[in-house]
Parts: sequence; structure tokens; C-alpha cells
Amino acid sequence: MRFNNLYINILSFTFLILVSCQTQEKTVYHPSNSISPILEDPITKTEYIFTEDNLPEDWETVSWSEANLGVTAATQYAVQVALQGDSTNVATILETTNLTANITNEEINKALNELEVSPGNITDFDIRVKAFAGKLETPVEGIQALPSNHFGFAAAVFAQATEVFLVGSFSGWNPESTEFALEKTSDIKFTGVHYIEKDGENNAVFKVLEFLGDWGSEWNYTAFEGRHSSNIQKDAGESTNIVLNDEARNYHFEIDATDPEKKTLQVRKYGIFKVGSENGWNNAGETIMEFIPTAEDENVLVYTGPLKSGEEFKFVNVLGSWDYGNYGFSEISSAASVIKLEEKGGNFNYTGADLATATFTLNIETKTLSVE
Repeated sequence: MRFNNLYINILSFTFLILVSCQTQEKTVYHPSNSISPILEDPITKTEYIFTEDNLPEDWETVSWSEANLGVTAATQYAVQVALQGDSTNVATILETTNLTANITNEEINKALNELEVSPGNITDFDIRVKAFAGKLETPVEGIQALPSNHFGFAAAVFAQATEVFLVGSFSGWNPESTEFALEKTSDIKFTGVHYIEKDGENNAVFKVLEFLGDWGSEWNYTAFEGRHSSNIQKDAGESTNIVLNDEARNYHFEIDATDPEKKTLQVRKYGIFKVGSENGWNNAGETIMEFIPTAEDENVLVYTGPLKSGEEFKFVNVLGSWDYGNYGFSEISSAASVIKLEEKGGNFNYTGADLATATFTLNIETKTLSVE
């Protein structure tokens, strides 16, 4: 009997431990215990004027008290702005788990731009902090987010483009067309791939609009003078149009506007090109071997040419740049091999017998290559 009592006591004790552990691990929501964060007044100026020159500078340091969501889960915070008196249409400056944030002019100016206010005009805004669990876009279900108090401030927003637009002979000079947009990728760099047709027998002529429909925001040839690819030139006479002196085909456009006074424009041929030891690893020359789409399937590209034993090569998407595509792998040892491509992979090294004519078949959808 003593053994049975001891056994029962051990089982009871184990059960209590398990229940206790499960109770500790479970997230329990107590809304009655919730406490909103309290924002300290960060505003030190009567008004803020944002310009292209002062965007890299610090704005203000924002601090707030710790919130209690009424739950044991980790608390996240979002620093947000809105038009004064409008708590429904907000823009988030940043998210953090800290209780303070150093905000730059560029960060807050970007958020203010999302509120679609007129640039350059003094506008009244509110700043606040929101406490939440999970992610701002997908908060933990059933746990209420808690906004802080808010403080008002006045600012004139500097318009920052998230994309720019090519407008020219290939778009009917339509300043409202978004067909030839270049998207902002990093810092103040805009890129995109577009098929550019020639204007009859003439070269393509264009400008760049920083803001759709606004000719006052144009970047013409003078914006890039002396800082562009060799196939770019100025239009004849008094015109400041940009001329693309090249064939009709797909081009990769890259505009670097990091320095607004020294913007650069690179317009390079876009496709899939074989570059290697047989052409001196020249990824920009006219001897580049380009893959051509097959009539049956635009995702299947073919290149036919010689293949020598010991030859090394790679594939690039943009002539004159190793930054786009740059596909490689390891070794082709026999004909009809199907090789998986690796972006930024190693050089292809062919170790088979010399082939007077080899057919390279590249599937850009599956990123595989076969050689016959």
C-alpha cells in the first residue's frame, strides 16, 4: 500500500509540474492590464523645412515609456506620422523594440511623402508611437494595439521619387505614361529593363521625368553630361533631349542620383550573353555571344558556337556589368549534360573534347543549361 501511495504522489507531482509549465508558456491576454506608451515631446522647432541637401541630417530623437499590452509576448513599437487631426491615414517611419529612436530627415520626409501632401508647402502633422504584438502588417490576432499620445509639428515636405519615367519617341512623348518606369532600388538609384524602338531610321530620343506628368521635373542631357554610357549623346542643335545611339532591342537602364549635381546614366544591352576565356573575359565588347529565344518557347534560348577543351565562361544579363545575372556553375564533362545555373556561381569549366559547333540551350525559367 505504501508503494501505491508513493506512486500516486509521484504522478500527482509530475502532473502539477506539467500543468505549471504549460501555464507559464501560454500567452495570456489581460486587456484590463494594458497600458499605452507615453510619448515625450520630441519637437524642438517651430517648423521643419526638408530639402535635398539636408535629408542626410538628423531630425529628432523620439522617446517613449514602456507599454503593457496585457500579454506576455514581446512588444513592438512603430513611430508614425499623420496629417494633424487624422488618426486613420498614417505612415510608419520605423519599427523597433527599443524605447527610443534617432530619426533622420530622410526617414521622416519619406513617411510624410506617403501621406500625399503638396511638396514645399508648410503642412501640420502629428507624430505618435503605436505598441503592438507580432508584425505591424499582421499583428497577433486578438491583441489590441495601443497608440500613444501625439504631438503636432509643421513641416514642408521635399518630394522624393520612388520611380522615375522615361518619356520619348518610343512612348509618343506622353508625360503621363508609366510604361517606361525605372524603379528605385537602393539609395537613390533607379533601374529597369525596356525594349526601345528606334524612331524610324533615327535613333531613340528621350528625357527622364522625376515625377509623372511634370515636365518641370525633367532630367535632360545636361543632368548626365559627361557621366553616361558611350551610346548616349546630346540631341542636335539647341535641344537638350537625350539620344540613344544604338539598335532597337532590350536595354537595362541605370540612373544613379546619389549626388543630385552629378547624376549618371548607363544604358546597356540586356539579354543573356556568354563571356569567357575565348573572348578575353570582355563583358562589354561587340564579340559577345548572345543567346537568342527559340520560336517555340521564349523561355528557351539557344546559342551555337565552338567549344574548346579547357574553356571557361559565365553568363551575364547586362553588357558591361557583372552585377546582373552573372550565372555560373562547376563542370561540363560530357555532351547533353543538364546543369543547374547558380547566380554569382563559379566559372564554367569545360573539360570535354573540342567541339567545332556546340549548341547551348538555356532555359531561363528553370535556370538550366544543356550543351550538345
